Amino acid sequence: MAVRASWRVQVKIDAETIAPPAPLAVDTQGAAKLLGVSPQYLEKLRYLEAEHGPPFMRFGRKVLYRVSDLEAYAESLLVGGGR
Repeated sequence: MAVRASWRVQVKIDAETIAPPAPLAVDTQGAAKLLGVSPQYLEKLRYLEAEHGPPFMRFGRKVLYRVSDLEAYAESLLVGGGR
């Protein structure tokens, strides 16, 4: 006589316990929030001083910044640090 064990594991997953994936790109508002500057400052960098601002992508009228580019841009502005 074969005995078959039946195991069931119930896992309760709460929507609040699962973090949404980090975005790959953000709009001007999101980029400004990440960098701690105003959206107008980023617009100024885009139009007047493009070589000094963070890289951006343009999809028609929509402007997006890759989060990795924003992090690299912030690191490039680091002054000092005892190097």
